[in-house]
Amino acid sequence: MTSGNEVQELRSNRLTVWIMLLSTAAYICVYIILGFYAHPSADDFSFANKVVKEGFIGSQRSWYLAWCGRYASTAVISAFLALFTIPESIWLLPLFLIVTTCVSFVVLMLTIWESRQGLRVLCGGLLLTALYFSGLPSTSENMYWLAGGITYQLGNALYVLLLAALVRLHRCDKANCMKLTVATGVLVAMIAGMNETVMLLQAVTLIASLLIFFAGKSHHRYHVLVLTLISIMGAAIVAAAPGNAVRSSYFPMAHDILFSLRESARSAASSFLSWGKAPRLWLATVLWIAGTASVPRRTGLRVPAIAPVSAGVLWISATTATFFPAFWSMGCPPPDRTLSICYLLFVLGWFATVTLIAYWLPLDKADLPRGGFHFIAALFAAYLFTTGNGAKALGDLAIAPGYSKQLNERYRTMRMFRGQNAELEVPVLSHYPRTIHIADIEPKKEDWKNIEYASYFHLKSIATTKLAR
Repeated sequence: MTSGNEVQELRSNRLTVWIMLLSTAAYICVYIILGFYAHPSADDFSFANKVVKEGFIGSQRSWYLAWCGRYASTAVISAFLALFTIPESIWLLPLFLIVTTCVSFVVLMLTIWESRQGLRVLCGGLLLTALYFSGLPSTSENMYWLAGGITYQLGNALYVLLLAALVRLHRCDKANCMKLTVATGVLVAMIAGMNETVMLLQAVTLIASLLIFFAGKSHHRYHVLVLTLISIMGAAIVAAAPGNAVRSSYFPMAHDILFSLRESARSAASSFLSWGKAPRLWLATVLWIAGTASVPRRTGLRVPAIAPVSAGVLWISATTATFFPAFWSMGCPPPDRTLSICYLLFVLGWFATVTLIAYWLPLDKADLPRGGFHFIAALFAAYLFTTGNGAKALGDLAIAPGYSKQLNERYRTMRMFRGQNAELEVPVLSHYPRTIHIADIEPKKEDWKNIEYASYFHLKSIATTKLAR
């Protein structure tokens, strides 16, 4: 049997830590492996065509004037396409996004639990990463699609780093504060230009932080004020883009305030129920409490009784608010890539609230079997690989090589007819790995996706024909 203190810190359950560490690392590696079979989508070729025709600076001007104000994401996407060729180098995208996401969660854990052992901090960071990947509404849109991945998943990872930076800013001394503020200012400017939803989330986070810093009369409060002003200026640049009006014209149901508020609340409630009932979330919660519950007491941190309630209300309100921009700007539910922001905040808020609740639980009186946590960790690992995105990803390991082979054969055919004014027909794909596949060429050559492919490979037209053998 283990004592209450051991239950809280897993001191006698080192095997549990290793089970979690190895299983989550293996789980994340499945997505990395699949990344080597990923291929660009039509939007990616659209960005590439614009960079080729107008150059980097010209393409940024064009996107800002004719499509949207997301200055940071369009710049990063265009820079990737200026530096690397597609489809050959697209595997770098999922590798970069997956590693960046892992690093962001580990850095957040390291910043919050700075006195914890490195192995447990790494374990906690990978636990959050694996849980986040397992519940993503669409892994293909967030990790394997250049336009979607940079705009949304990179924005998500940068937001997690912002949270870590704000915690570090709260603790840093005056000597190192200025360097941290400058670096965080660059981060804030980047996040503001990624997409409108994470831009809103950042603004709310910084305003809340500003109130906390001023209420506590922190000597860093004016640094947070500067960060908040940078966020507001970034949002103003996004909002002022002439391209926003062009993009909004595609969504005639947009800008209905009552509809947006009502549907945001409804979608949030439905998503909360869907995400909250996942067994892997509850298993991870037990392990999280066991690993972190004693930290506030051991570090001398006082948690007011009202804190769990306040955190819960803030968490639910903020997560619900992230549904609003899509309904307001498009008049329809958020696409899966946008829902990833909502899900990220759900996961972060869940564990923050759980940590505060655990502070008030009588865990010192807990008396559990020594092997209990081994079993829970093993069960969590099993659920990771057999439910949700994990089950799909494992299945796609068998499908992805054939999918990639078919696309590579298609690219070779396209290059054979490059510059010959050819009207090309290619077989439709017979393999569709759901984890990494975005969209394909259509049967009608007039489809916008086909036009972008044809332009990139210098063909007159391209369309799909009969099934591949």
